[in-house]
Amino acid sequence: MARKRDFSGIGKDILTKSEKPRSLSDFIGVESNKNVSYDLDGGESKLVKKSDPIVRECISISKSDADLANELAVKCAAEGQKTTKADIYRASIRYFAKLSPAVMASKIRDVRKDKKTHN
Repeated sequence: MARKRDFSGIGKDILTKSEKPRSLSDFIGVESNKNVSYDLDGGESKLVKKSDPIVRECISISKSDADLANELAVKCAAEGQKTTKADIYRASIRYFAKLSPAVMASKIRDVRKDKKTHN
């Protein structure tokens, strides 16, 4: 019967003999300035402005609203535009932002009528 080898001691004190990184970014060497990146094209280094960072949001919506988002995705597909729920939500937010404050408040009141926790 072969003996099992114990590898638990390998590398356990590597970081204790050197300076520990303060963060994962320090550990992997990512630069702290997240708004620019370096585009190495032909050996030349240029600064390239990055797009708006993506933020993960989690929301709870009613089943009927989720079904409505699915229906909108199907309508878009029927017009030849493949889409996701995230695309629909983002387009809705951008459209909503263009409304006047009075219309926006009215639409929010209409939505809150369905939710029992808000007045």
